[in-house]
Amino acid sequence: MRSAVGLACAWTQQLALALWLGGGIVLGAVSAPATFGLARDAGQTDWSQPLYRFAGTALGEGFRRFNSLAMVCAAVALLTGLAAAGLLRWNRPAAVLAEVLLAGATGGMGFLTVSLFPRMLAERAAGRMELFDAGHHAYTQAFGGVLILLLAAQGLILWMANQAREPRPHAVEVSS
Repeated sequence: MRSAVGLACAWTQQLALALWLGGGIVLGAVSAPATFGLARDAGQTDWSQPLYRFAGTALGEGFRRFNSLAMVCAAVALLTGLAAAGLLRWNRPAAVLAEVLLAGATGGMGFLTVSLFPRMLAERAAGRMELFDAGHHAYTQAFGGVLILLLAAQGLILWMANQAREPRPHAVEVSS
C-alpha cells in the first residue's frame, strides 16, 4: 500500500511539473511569437494598432490564467514530491535538493504572479509602454530562471525514480 500511494504521489508530481513546464514553454515559445507574428504579418507593429494591441491583450489573459495554474502546479509538485520521496525512500540528499529547487521555482513564479505581472498590466493599461516593455523583459528573464530550476528539479526527480527501480546488489557471502 505504501508504494502504491508513493507511486500515485510521484505520478501526480510529474503531471503537475509537466503542466507547469509545458504550459510555460507553449505560451512563451510558441503562442506569443505566433500571435505577434500574425499581427506583424498584417503590417501592425506597435501598440497603437488594434491587431497588435489585441494580440497583447489576448496573450496577457493567457499568461494571467497560466500564472494561476502554475501556482497550483507548484503547490501540488512540492507536496506530492515530499510524500513520494518519503514513501518510496528516494535518495534523501537528492530529494531535499529537488524540493529546494522546486521551492525556488515556486518563489520565482509567485513573484511573477502576484507582483511583476500585475504591475506590467497596470503599466500597459496606463499607456506607459516603456515601463511595460521593461517589465516584460524582466518577466521573460525571470521566467527563464524558473524554467531552469524546474528542469534541474525534474532531472533530479527522474534520477531518483530510476535509482529506486534499479535492483540493489545483495551482499554475497564468501565461505572459506
